Amino acid sequence: MYVHIFILFFVDPNRSKFNSKFNFYPFLRTTLATIKKKGYKCDNSSYKCIFKTWRVTELWNTKPFSLIKLPFNPENMRPFLSTEAIEYHYAKHHAAYVKNLNNLAEENCELKKMTLEEIIVLYNGVIHNNAAQLYNHNFFWLGIKEDGGGEPYGVIKEKIEENFTDFQNFKDQFTKEALSHFGSGWIWLIIKKNKLKIHQGHDDQTPLKGAIGHPILTLDIWEHAYYVDYRNARIDYIKEWFNKINWDFANYNLFASLEGQC
Repeated sequence: MYVHIFILFFVDPNRSKFNSKFNFYPFLRTTLATIKKKGYKCDNSSYKCIFKTWRVTELWNTKPFSLIKLPFNPENMRPFLSTEAIEYHYAKHHAAYVKNLNNLAEENCELKKMTLEEIIVLYNGVIHNNAAQLYNHNFFWLGIKEDGGGEPYGVIKEKIEENFTDFQNFKDQFTKEALSHFGSGWIWLIIKKNKLKIHQGHDDQTPLKGAIGHPILTLDIWEHAYYVDYRNARIDYIKEWFNKINWDFANYNLFASLEGQC
């Protein structure tokens, strides 16, 4: 059985204080290195070109919280998402949460020494809203990739078959939950007590709050995530997501959860 195991960090990678169970910064770093080797270019410039036009590159280095670099070339995510849809989602909505949380950290200095996960668990209100949405978007982007999708493999395949009988049954159940969710939110694949479950998170809800479970994958079903490309056809958006799932990321999260016995 062959599984890629990587690690990524959602805030400043130089900060030493962090819960290792959620520490997966090299996952993103390794993925970006792969993108660079593929030679993605924009007008004969670097990978940063498209993001410079979106005016987000300065947010990659803001502190204490920063905008993650997307672990894929936005121009290669069709038919799931167009470049325009990713620009609005990433450069407008996701970026806004980074700016908001950094502004809140100036007013609440204790936040500067905390991780997103710690803030999500300990705070409510506007601080929790922005930290949770920043975390959720990070998780969503990391859970998809250009050559993703297909049948799951590795431990995640075994757990899906153990808990949902087969992959098709899992797809059917996940699609049903995502389609029936009323309003904005996130549909999560989580693990709790060694069992995979599908969880509907309303608005900014994450499985971290209230120890609902350890997150494995998530699908953003806020309208801003799909309306540019799909209008109100959420079902088509859900179907295409399955063709971009990053099973490497799912396997990493599953291994991390099993180590901690979440």
